[in-house]
Amino acid sequence: MPCSHALEVFREYAVDPIIYVSECYSTNEYALTYSSGFFAILPDIEEWDEPNFQLSHNHDCRIRRRG
Repeated sequence: MPCSHALEVFREYAVDPIIYVSECYSTNEYALTYSSGFFAILPDIEEWDEPNFQLSHNHDCRIRRRG
C-alpha cells in the first residue's frame, strides 16, 4: 500500500493511487480469506494446566527518567 508521501505525489499529479494497491487488500479478498472461519487449536479452558510460575512486577519501569 502506498505511504502518505506517495499519496501526496499521486494527488499532486492526479494519479489514482488504487492502481498501486495490491488486490490482496480488497474487501473481496478479505472476505475470501476469512470465509472458512476459524478453528480453535487450543483445548477447552477446563483442560488447561495450572501455571507453574508466579508473575512478578518490574517496578523499575514505573520510574520516569528525564534527561
